[in-house]
Amino acid sequence: MGEWKSCTLSSLGTIVGGATPSTKKPENYEGGTIPWITPKDLSGFSGRYISHGERNITEKGLNSCSAQMMPKHSVLFSSRAPIGYVAISDCEVCTNQGFKSIVPNENTDYLFLYYLLQYKKKDIENLGSGTTFKEVSANTMKNVEVRVPAKKNEQIRIARVLSAIDDKIEANTRINENLQQQAQALFTQCYEQADVSVPFTDLIQVLGGGTPKTGEASYWNGEIPFFTPKDVGTPYTLTTEKTITKSGLEHCNSRLYPVNTVFVTARGTVGKVGLAGVPMAKNQSCYALTGKSISPLLTYHYTLMTVAHLKHKASGAVFDAIITRDFETETVKKLSDTLAEQFVAVASPIYECILNNTLESQRLADLRNALLPKLMSGELDASDIEL
Repeated sequence: MGEWKSCTLSSLGTIVGGATPSTKKPENYEGGTIPWITPKDLSGFSGRYISHGERNITEKGLNSCSAQMMPKHSVLFSSRAPIGYVAISDCEVCTNQGFKSIVPNENTDYLFLYYLLQYKKKDIENLGSGTTFKEVSANTMKNVEVRVPAKKNEQIRIARVLSAIDDKIEANTRINENLQQQAQALFTQCYEQADVSVPFTDLIQVLGGGTPKTGEASYWNGEIPFFTPKDVGTPYTLTTEKTITKSGLEHCNSRLYPVNTVFVTARGTVGKVGLAGVPMAKNQSCYALTGKSISPLLTYHYTLMTVAHLKHKASGAVFDAIITRDFETETVKKLSDTLAEQFVAVASPIYECILNNTLESQRLADLRNALLPKLMSGELDASDIEL
């Protein structure tokens, strides 16, 4: 193992903040081509590399505020609301004030720096201060103490081990996206051949949920995943932030929903649609949709289409909630038995593959998370690992 040194983050690169151009001036945003990243853009972001956010800004917008352009392979670190989102810029970008990013110097490998910040993010979060929400200042970020390999080659060797795992996870994600597109194209083709219109709720039942009493310890931290809007997957959810016990399930207005149950977020982040990858319960901020006489996969694609229509109808208005009445007023075309069977026959193996890829990615993520502290602390020598 090579030599390690103690230093601060400021010795590994330049700490760069961000800013927000005035939203009251359209010229700061309209027609903009400069990628401008906010912490919201990293919410639910599962990759490592990011090239754009929800909005771009213009040259005038950039010059009107203290936001700074950062080169490709800068490491973005959200410093508030929340602290600890980490990503690598895949091109020149700038950010809002919710970041204290690092532009690595010539002696620092950017991938190593990315994994170092993943390793240290809890410690950095604990350094945050503030009353409304915790925030990490630029000065605090500069003075975060770390131990790193003295030689860049050793940094690269460590990053390569972790990156090999993430490469496979990201490959699985791309495969799943392609498979979903195929399934969606097949559904669209079948749907266009249907000619009988029915109310959405004639085909699909919309069910609510509930939360066990939060003050009752015996209801929580059990083995049953407890789905909330922040847990929605793409499309499968395997693990949830919170779990409940069998007693907790018995004392709330939820049931244990099986694999392939469709979940729709109804409050908070509204209109996200996902599938249960394992049996799980859910809270009252989302709906579970189950087919009355159709398969779960048809239920999923009908729901994707219907939620997209609800969002389109709300264009220009605040889309801040979905209620059961929204589903009751929607009309869809019912696939004939033959079309439904054709769809399910092809879609079932597609989604089985997607679920298997998701399960593999979860196992790989668990492995990466186990290796991360050992490699980043020097406990495990990366040279002992053959790729």
